[in-house]
Amino acid sequence: YGLDENGDEVPSCTVEAKGYFGEGAVYGNYTENHYIVTPDGNGVAMHGKDVGLEVTTHKYAVLTSCPAGTDESGTHFTPLDTDFFGEDVGAVSWSDYVLIHKAILSLVRASGGFWFNPSTYSSMSTVKEYTPAFYTTLLQCIKTRDAQSAACSDFEVAASMLVEFSLTDEARALAKSYFSFDQVATTQEEGAKAEDEAAPEAPAAATGTSVSASVSNVVLGV
Repeated sequence: YGLDENGDEVPSCTVEAKGYFGEGAVYGNYTENHYIVTPDGNGVAMHGKDVGLEVTTHKYAVLTSCPAGTDESGTHFTPLDTDFFGEDVGAVSWSDYVLIHKAILSLVRASGGFWFNPSTYSSMSTVKEYTPAFYTTLLQCIKTRDAQSAACSDFEVAASMLVEFSLTDEARALAKSYFSFDQVATTQEEGAKAEDEAAPEAPAAATGTSVSASVSNVVLGV
């Protein structure tokens, strides 16, 4: 079971995606930097080290159909941690988190759960260079409710950066088989490396599929 968009308990939630992140230290079922619902229910924040004994065990990220799932101890958990939000974000309001969850759920339902598989990325340290911008621009885009807005253009660039420079070649091709990505990011990155040469043309989307949706349209439900 879990919590719905209003923070009310619901009897059933389905698992939409699940990722295994090896073994590590957890404190009362969660890593220090995993985001859970705050005791007052007004937002989500890092779990921290002060709850439960430290135990080394298997670590998972679980995305459910509900904004927050509920474990056997009654803790309401999210699928996200500081790898997504960044180290300096702190608490996130419940209303903002619900928007983010809905957007991520839409992306996963449109393309699959490979985004939650660590093997999708060249390295988790590289991912963390791009996910904070992805998070902030995603939230701003959602709030505009306009895929043609400057905020959504910024989100398209952040999404392109994430895909171009943190995914493996195979995962990048898979992502591009589902979504069309703004290639401004590629132009910016290559332009910084090239001295006198023009930035290379954007790589083509994966072939063999007719599906190519804008990521902004998907997160906005357009």
